[in-house]
Amino acid sequence: MMRRWYVRRPLQETYWRLFQKRFYASWREQRRVRALPLSEIRRLQWQRLKQLLQYAFDHTDFYRQYFASANLSPDQIRGPEDLRRLPLTDKRTYRTHFQRIFSRPAREADPVPCYTSGSSGEPFRFYLDDVTEAAHTTAAFVLNKEAMGIAPWDKINELVLKVAPRNKIDITGGLAPRKKFSLKEMLASEHVGISTSDITPANIGTIAQLIESRNLRGVYGYSSSVFSLARYLSARRCAPRMQYAITIGEGLLQQQRDYISEVFRCPVYRDYSASECMRMGFECRCQKGYHMDLYNYYFECLDGSGHAGDNGAGELVVTNLNNYVFPFIRYRIGDLGEPCHGVCECGIHLPLMRTLHGRPSDIITTPAGKDITVQFFTGFFEYLDQYVRQFQVVQTAPDVLLVRVVPTEQMREGVREHIESEIRSYVQASMTVQVACVDEIALEATGKRRLLVPLPRE
Repeated sequence: MMRRWYVRRPLQETYWRLFQKRFYASWREQRRVRALPLSEIRRLQWQRLKQLLQYAFDHTDFYRQYFASANLSPDQIRGPEDLRRLPLTDKRTYRTHFQRIFSRPAREADPVPCYTSGSSGEPFRFYLDDVTEAAHTTAAFVLNKEAMGIAPWDKINELVLKVAPRNKIDITGGLAPRKKFSLKEMLASEHVGISTSDITPANIGTIAQLIESRNLRGVYGYSSSVFSLARYLSARRCAPRMQYAITIGEGLLQQQRDYISEVFRCPVYRDYSASECMRMGFECRCQKGYHMDLYNYYFECLDGSGHAGDNGAGELVVTNLNNYVFPFIRYRIGDLGEPCHGVCECGIHLPLMRTLHGRPSDIITTPAGKDITVQFFTGFFEYLDQYVRQFQVVQTAPDVLLVRVVPTEQMREGVREHIESEIRSYVQASMTVQVACVDEIALEATGKRRLLVPLPRE
């Protein structure tokens, strides 16, 4: 094993240096930064924050007015107490001022819009810097995996479970013949994507065949999807041994983590991400909380009065230090965090956040035995954001779904019928679907809206 690592590492780094230059440069820099003392990491973080604030002030219409509302300019922000004078932002801010937040230089490039996964029941549209941000977050993920014990030069082929993953394979008609190997596949791990909507009992035999034929020994995806995959494979007695499982998105209950670990016979790690702020935190091998990424993000943990919360849980506020196209500054991401004190035994200097509340991993099971996970609904409603501002799905009986939607001013006739028809089709007509337009969807105690509300488990 050591000899193989000794050969593969220089080959892998040579490939990155020649064909993935931005990623390789970011990986080297972030690797260097993570080895620094925490005080030095925070100094570099503040430096990157100041650069972002100045750019947003100079190049976006919204943020010039945003600074003026606090009687501040970027050069007057000299410490955290000055930063806290700036207003907090949230999804409503970015919906309302979408065009004015979009930076003027980026408009000329005509970038492709992105959408949140909508885990709070309120998806919205935004933009990412698909050059700089992609390099930084991909490099961070490689380093995060290394902290989990997954070295980048270990060739571990990975199954990716997302709504619309890259390298997606359509398994509904069986497996297509595999293309010839490329240089990249010879040197790097292969990432094979499956849409979360395809993880059904009917497709599980094809998925098992895909895992075996591609030698997939890692799984990465939404918590509920990884859990459903484990459940289906276990029922068919064809679950493979994995080297790791990494879950993202909704929360992961301890019993779900234990079940996934038991079925796949591997450790299970959590990755703390949001579509608009990827790779914010990660678990290391010690699994004592999330190490928060201070190079790519600036975090604030605020108490109920908006002050820095040194003890106990507080609201997590994030500034994305990479996104100059559509800046997220002092953004209320919708989670509560609890900072940990002390140093992790793994040796990583990044601080720990013990818990992040607000992401329930609920699954609704149809009378036909099909699991409906959060990703179907977020993927469905993200393209209806012109008509639907918020949504919530409640299972009121074993065969009844109540879909609450808060309509926008653009809601028109036929949209409600379309929602009912599409969801009824997805559940294979095994459930009655009722769509109700409401003025508001109540928040949970965590400050987030619960997206899926299944029947209570006995």
